[in-house]
Amino acid sequence: MTGASEIFAALKAGDLDGFRKLLAGNSALANARNEQGVSLLMQARYEFKMAFVEALLGYRAKLDVFEAAALGKLDKLARILDAEPAAVNEWTSDGFQPQHLAAFFAQPDALRLLLERGGQIGIHSKNALSVRAIHCAAAGRSLACVNLLLERGADPNARQAGGFTPLHSAAQNGSVEMVKVLLERGADHTLATDDGRLALDFAKEKGHAGVVALLEKSP
Repeated sequence: MTGASEIFAALKAGDLDGFRKLLAGNSALANARNEQGVSLLMQARYEFKMAFVEALLGYRAKLDVFEAAALGKLDKLARILDAEPAAVNEWTSDGFQPQHLAAFFAQPDALRLLLERGGQIGIHSKNALSVRAIHCAAAGRSLACVNLLLERGADPNARQAGGFTPLHSAAQNGSVEMVKVLLERGADHTLATDDGRLALDFAKEKGHAGVVALLEKSP
């Protein structure tokens, strides 16, 4: 698509004015995808550039299942799943399912809808991260999503690439309540990453005193 490289470049540079001008000059660019097949809207969401997301939504009446999940657009997500139930377990070109995206971007209502429609919670992403939805929720600092996934049977000790567990992410982020919930639901604080670090080590490295105290008194 003519102009696709320019509008992706404007997004990367954080040039909102240039971005808007490109869209105004060619509204079809709102549907652009990069060489990996990732939509411009998803890329803006990945980069947490919400002003760009909002600019794009003005040109995008229709979203795909991944965009709707990542943005928590429940009405659109429900309509997609009504029309195409199997979309709940489809894959992005970069290796994620809708559940991964809803969990990472802290969209518990979208995640709940996906799970109610048959979304799988224990599937590893098809990329180098090898994350499950609970890893995404922990990395995205969403206690609501972590709780929901644990209630639905997610493994609190699931491993992603590098041997990381959700507890490692929660400790690294200083998420005291999430660490507490994970421990209560069976997370093993003695598990180490592939390079030998414990959740306690991550908390100490980042200076998260509350998490350190919680982990040090864990049996």
